[in-house]
Amino acid sequence: MKKFGLILGAFMAMQGGLWGALPPLYQGLAELKAILNNSQLSQQLQAGEVITSIKKTDHGYQIITNQHTLDANVVFKEQAQPGPAQFDIKFSNLKPLK
Repeated sequence: MKKFGLILGAFMAMQGGLWGALPPLYQGLAELKAILNNSQLSQQLQAGEVITSIKKTDHGYQIITNQHTLDANVVFKEQAQPGPAQFDIKFSNLKPLK
């Protein structure tokens, strides 16, 4: 029984690596979901605007609507333990389309 407990304990200790950072595809999806679900996005844009594209940038994403462009900066938080990246979204540079 002690062997089983030691094996189970060792297995559970090794599982920590499985909850590491997300693969790039899923990290990007998490960032896009956070942007689109952020209440500040609807405060920045007008109700009649339509998002026509979202482009990846060095600091996050550029949201392009039928009337404006808006930067959504992804600001990563420091983490004490491994796991999916924690981040905040900061909107800036709202500009009308020319």
